[in-house]
Amino acid sequence: MKPSDGTLENYMDSPPSLTDFYLENAPLFFANDAFRNLLGKTITPDTEKYLFKKGELSEEERFKHRFHSLLEGGEGALRLIAGLGYDKQTPLLEIGGGLGIVYGYLKALGYNIHSIEPIMGGYTLSREIARAVFDILDVSPDHFFNLSTDNLTTIDHKYDIIFSFYTFEHVSNLPLAFKNMGAVLNEKGRMVHIVPNYTIPFETHFEIPLVPLFPKLTEFFIPRLKQDGLWNGLNFITNFKIDKVCQSAGLDVKYDRENLYNALLRLDDPNCEFSQSKSYLIPPYRLMKWCGLLGLLKYFPITLTSPLRFTVRHLPRSYK
Repeated sequence: MKPSDGTLENYMDSPPSLTDFYLENAPLFFANDAFRNLLGKTITPDTEKYLFKKGELSEEERFKHRFHSLLEGGEGALRLIAGLGYDKQTPLLEIGGGLGIVYGYLKALGYNIHSIEPIMGGYTLSREIARAVFDILDVSPDHFFNLSTDNLTTIDHKYDIIFSFYTFEHVSNLPLAFKNMGAVLNEKGRMVHIVPNYTIPFETHFEIPLVPLFPKLTEFFIPRLKQDGLWNGLNFITNFKIDKVCQSAGLDVKYDRENLYNALLRLDDPNCEFSQSKSYLIPPYRLMKWCGLLGLLKYFPITLTSPLRFTVRHLPRSYK
């Protein structure tokens, strides 16, 4: 079934945003029992708290709110590459395809997108949702690879742009990941990634403070973490680790010093998932804004900012 009743070609001249594209086609997703049931499994009780503050909603309205909340990450990934000047012929690689939201959108619009997303520990929910997305949008899943960065070079392809959105804190072998991404990056290509910076002692997945400098020790104060797969898979990435692995792989890294400032500006939008889920940031944000101190965030040392948005290129041959 084609999205929007076969009018996909109408998107070519003036493509919609990712959110508009999916919300326009929300009735198709809602009508798909398999997708609707799978989507319900991704919503935690905490997510429900801030999604449904307006009282009683119909099943379809609740579904649309759930659906919208999952699109925020896709929009974030596309913001990473928005200024890179890519077109439909540009070979793109997404690291950590997740539910296939970005892949499905770009494929439907005719872009040359590949994506990798490994199935870890037999946990196949993400893969099932992604397959349902591709079926509904009638796009090929052939370039949505069940691979990790450890075996990325098995793809016989080179890319101009490689990007990821909150992925590398979950990668166990960072040196190999950056070495392999460098191997599939074209000589003049670019990578753009965003990750939390664990020099800041706070864990955003669990919304908990960490033991400074030794974040793994946090589990001795919160014992339940020892049995949590997500926690055990975190590598507590920092800008120091990024610098080291890029240097080892012959790659040049540059950080966006205004990323924290720009991220906080999204708190001004009450309809944004970020402002709803991070509402505890709004009072200090407004205070800094009122005092005229917000702009100082642009000059903070990278070590003291999170998240980290960084661009990676091959070093010029004369520097290798």
